[in-house]
Amino acid sequence: MDYRSFSQCKYRVNFINSEENLRETKIKRMYLLKESNLKFYIVMPLTAILSMGMSLLLTLYSTEIKNKLLYLDTASIKEATHLLIICARGHKEIIKLERTDISPEHEIKFSFRFTKYIYSCSKEAFLPVVFDYQRTLEQIHSDFSTGIKIGEEHSKLIEKYGKCNIRLQQKSSFCIFTEQIINLFYIIQLYSIIIFLLDEYEVYAICMVIISTFSIYNEISDIKANMQHLEKILDQTDSVTVRRLNQEGGIVLLTLDCDQLVPGDVIMVSDNLSLPCDAILLSGS
Repeated sequence: MDYRSFSQCKYRVNFINSEENLRETKIKRMYLLKESNLKFYIVMPLTAILSMGMSLLLTLYSTEIKNKLLYLDTASIKEATHLLIICARGHKEIIKLERTDISPEHEIKFSFRFTKYIYSCSKEAFLPVVFDYQRTLEQIHSDFSTGIKIGEEHSKLIEKYGKCNIRLQQKSSFCIFTEQIINLFYIIQLYSIIIFLLDEYEVYAICMVIISTFSIYNEISDIKANMQHLEKILDQTDSVTVRRLNQEGGIVLLTLDCDQLVPGDVIMVSDNLSLPCDAILLSGS
């Protein structure tokens, strides 16, 4: 694979891949980027005007063009606002960095392919936030059989791993419409309509407008219906009973919503319970 167009004059950052990633989705390289106000407010508008909007479309389909028109290289992780990520099979993607207050050592994070990465200042690398499940049965019983502590420990685990749920970002009809009309197929349709109008084939142009409008309307309706259906399925979760430790070290049973579960929780499995997460059986009868 040829990475030369991205490897020149770029500042690489160290990282550790998650073992859960498939080989084709593993990260191969990371480069530090930062947003450029000069490019965003001057270069990008000028190129858009001179190219009659084509540069805006190209940024949607070409990561390299988007990088050149919007971002600058930076050697400082503190100044970086984005990462250029190159996967093992050559897929390239620009990801926005987030800032968090978990601790002074972990203040920069991002999510990629459903895995969260946090920057460790001590190791000078991005580390995947994954639960260490590769333990022996004896270690699991020793470390987790009593449950986690109520309060600060649970709050830190929620902050680190996030809530135990999947939330779909509902898009407005206008947002879906915008995504559809910048699709390459409809862009070609638009240019075809313009050519028909210039050649005085108004009937053909009107037919294409009607067909394209009907097609976009159907796609918007299908996408909205599918998103609402998936959201209903994801909301169908039960409450669970977990065993945790109070401040005095005593064991208490709590009934919680599933989204409050964190790695290390001990779940009391009842009849017909639908578990919203992967789990290891500690004991049973």
